[in-house]
Amino acid sequence: NKNMHRIGKSACDQCSYCTEFCPRYLLGYDVQPHKVMRTLGFTASGKHNWSKWADLCCSCGLCTLYSCPEDLFPKE
Repeated sequence: NKNMHRIGKSACDQCSYCTEFCPRYLLGYDVQPHKVMRTLGFTASGKHNWSKWADLCCSCGLCTLYSCPEDLFPKE
């Protein structure tokens, strides 16, 4: 898991496809995995948002399986 966070820090190009394909986001929920990926690279200060977004995640895997051009794991 630590390695995935390290990769996310350096490889996420902020295309926001993970958010755009998220079914919960499309239904109007405030879940934005691309922002989590962005904050991983800078600080842990966004942890309150990570927890909120994790609760809203339906674990469908679309963000990881189909939408990330960098083959990252926003779901995790």
